[in-house]
Amino acid sequence: MVNSRDVAEAFGKEHKNVIRYINGLEIDSDLSRSWFRPCPSLDAYGREQPSFDMTRQGFTLLVMGWTGERAMQFKVRYTQAFDEMEGRLKDTSPATHCDLILAIRQIVAPLGVRLSYQDGAIAEVKARVDSMAEDVAYLKQTAANRRRLRAETKKEHVSALADLGGRCPCCGLASVVTDDGTMYGAH
Repeated sequence: MVNSRDVAEAFGKEHKNVIRYINGLEIDSDLSRSWFRPCPSLDAYGREQPSFDMTRQGFTLLVMGWTGERAMQFKVRYTQAFDEMEGRLKDTSPATHCDLILAIRQIVAPLGVRLSYQDGAIAEVKARVDSMAEDVAYLKQTAANRRRLRAETKKEHVSALADLGGRCPCCGLASVVTDDGTMYGAH
């Protein structure tokens, strides 16, 4: 399987155009469903974007209709692989199932390489997640270590806040909310 985003990157095409090519293929719907499987992904804003996972058959069908240097390289390698298989068959040494799979893998191998920018993006996301995890751990520790007030001291504070109009005694701006959800100073 290969994803349409990887194919777009490998062949230097815009992904939206690859999607358009796939949607424009005029093939039997059963083949289309088995060769091209919808696999939506989320963009940076959390919006769902179309994408397809495609089998070797779907990939081959798609790329055989393209032009350009990379598409031509694929077509040449594909044709050479079949010529090699034909030569083996003529030599009375039949190609095995494994030989066929190996030949196909050699054709498609360049698409299986992870693109360098993906490693950098993954490392950046991991660093951000690690940083957020440290912040959360710090906040949990801080909350666990904060000083607890006795019930009677708490009542005195709530009473004093009511006298101040429910505003913070330090800044006079922030409204104060008690443990039971009562908000002092709310308009």
